[in-house]
Amino acid sequence: MLLGNYLQGPRRDLLVETWSAAGVECVIAGNLGEPTLAPESVLADADIVVAKGRAAVEAMACGRAVYVYDQFGSDGWVTPETYAALEADNFAGQATTAVPSAERLARDLGAYDPQMGMANRDLAVHHHCARRHAEALVQVLATASPRGETAATPHRELARLVQVQWQTEARGFALAAENRALLGRVKEAERERGAERTRANQAERRLAGLRERRVLRAARAVRRAVRAVARRGRAR
Repeated sequence: MLLGNYLQGPRRDLLVETWSAAGVECVIAGNLGEPTLAPESVLADADIVVAKGRAAVEAMACGRAVYVYDQFGSDGWVTPETYAALEADNFAGQATTAVPSAERLARDLGAYDPQMGMANRDLAVHHHCARRHAEALVQVLATASPRGETAATPHRELARLVQVQWQTEARGFALAAENRALLGRVKEAERERGAERTRANQAERRLAGLRERRVLRAARAVRRAVRAVARRGRAR
């Protein structure tokens, strides 16, 4: 399961082609594939989840083997040995300097172990437990002093504008991804329509040829009948 909204193009094709050649069924979920509002349901059907950031943590919480691989980097499997470094980088694919290649992807796939999912579940429960985070947050808030109301400043307005711009760009990215997906479906439909038209033309030509052969056979039969009648007439 390739879960996310960024992995696309040659980087995605490299993984899909390499792992598909090894017999792995690759399914894409997200804005670049099949959007879903219930990622837990698609995660439940996967053995391996290729993801980054929060998607990687969600997959770990679901007890799935996680391979950190993204448009901007690749750190490989999340394991108890690699967790600390990958988590410090927020599972963004930049914790190491490894460069993805078909050879490395094939080698990493060979190192897959179904027990990775159970280990990831334990890591998620231990390091990403919501209860523990809430307890730590309460302790911080208990020591904080209330802050007086501050007047609006150019910096706050700039921060608001940056946030609005990011939201707009995110929507634009999602719409562009959806447009690419729809364009791909349109082209596929056009190819299928062209193939159907070709098959229809071929069938029409075969039918026309069959009709022509039938007409020729009928014409030859008529000529034979005429000659037979003529011979009988001369014989009399």
